Amino acid sequence: MELKESDSVQDQGESGAVLPAQSPSAPPSTPKDEHRIEAAIPPARFWTLSLGVLLGLFLSMIDTSIVATSLYSIGVDFEALEEVNWVALAYTLAYLGCAVVFARISDIIGRRDAFIAAYIIFFAFSLACGFSTNLEQLIAFRALQGIGGSGLYALTMIILPELSPPHLAQHIGALVGMVVALSGVLGPVLGGILTHYTTWRWVFWIKYVSPFSLLYTTAALNTLFIGFPYLLLIYAIPLRIQVVSGKSALVGGVMLLPMLGASALGSILAGKFNSVKNYTFETLFVGSCFMTLGCGLLVTLDHAPDDAKLLGFITFCGLGFGLTVASSTMLSTIEAPIRDFAPAQGILSQMRLLGGSLGIATSSALLNQRIVEYLSGILTPFEKATIGGSNSHLSDSQWAAVRYTYSEAFRVDMKVAAGISALGVISTMGAFRKRRLLVAEQRAALVREEAARRRAQADQQ
Repeated sequence: MELKESDSVQDQGESGAVLPAQSPSAPPSTPKDEHRIEAAIPPARFWTLSLGVLLGLFLSMIDTSIVATSLYSIGVDFEALEEVNWVALAYTLAYLGCAVVFARISDIIGRRDAFIAAYIIFFAFSLACGFSTNLEQLIAFRALQGIGGSGLYALTMIILPELSPPHLAQHIGALVGMVVALSGVLGPVLGGILTHYTTWRWVFWIKYVSPFSLLYTTAALNTLFIGFPYLLLIYAIPLRIQVVSGKSALVGGVMLLPMLGASALGSILAGKFNSVKNYTFETLFVGSCFMTLGCGLLVTLDHAPDDAKLLGFITFCGLGFGLTVASSTMLSTIEAPIRDFAPAQGILSQMRLLGGSLGIATSSALLNQRIVEYLSGILTPFEKATIGGSNSHLSDSQWAAVRYTYSEAFRVDMKVAAGISALGVISTMGAFRKRRLLVAEQRAALVREEAARRRAQADQQ
């Protein structure tokens, strides 16, 4: 019997998933088989993606219990034992209330983009919880963190069944169950250990992990690590120049120009070096080293005004930032599939802003800590609050203490920035390639891959 052409066309289920055509000799499909999506990805990629998805599920689940053993310490720290239970309740309520919303959003923007959005929300507000200065902030950040955690949970239950090949589908439930059980056991224990040996804030900072398989690892991580010191410098340098050097706000802004000019020069150089062949590893590595070098040199500034050295040191930072920003953009453009160009650039922008926001938050926290530590007993609360305004009421000894405090806070900022930049140097190892291809060849290969993908989609419809 001759088959009709329509019989060989792959059917589509209610979910829009493409199902393989059945041969005349194949047994009739069951309803269960008709709603299963045949995975077309290699096994190695499937397990890598599954690891990233399960990692998100683990972090979202462990956060429901990890604070249980830290609540008392949080309440004592904020002197609010009666309201401290809202720290756990805010996360749980948001966790329960947004699962359906994220599932629906994933139908509109896609599973991957929705999962990445959920992870960024969870990741950002988890770190924000650790920097909370009062209980109200912590509760608000926990609620926002719960929204991201809800998305991680809901989308894991959607993505894993859709990704799994038929012969592995029966193992997905066991994997999810193991992750849920492990997070439930480890949560209170890990929370107790962190609270006992460090501080309750590490309960939120410990989750500083990203699903490498879902973010463009090298470019995104390097952008995060280099964005941290760059925006921190833009915030901290004018403050140091005004307080320590006694210059005006206008001069503080103008003195950023060497760093900004070097950043533009670095971007031009990166574009020139990578215009023919893919040398993004070299430019990323050198740029990250320049940023680390500049931040390390800034640590050597003493407590006296030394603007000439500062201008020279921040030039290294600007050059490093320009090299890394341009190189990470080109890396994602050269190596990401064409259909992922827009998400890749969006991820880089988000990671750069996230890193910078964390840098500014860290600098603010360190400065406030130094003000409390060094200026208590020297300045009144009102005088502390008005530093940077009209300081004519401060005596010479008080003003010297203020300069020392801000200078010391800046040095600590630079130590942290140098450490984060060093992580950026390590992250560039993922861009290393033994064989250097022409940029035109790589782009042509991406075009061929995208054309083949679209032809395959057209054949399946």
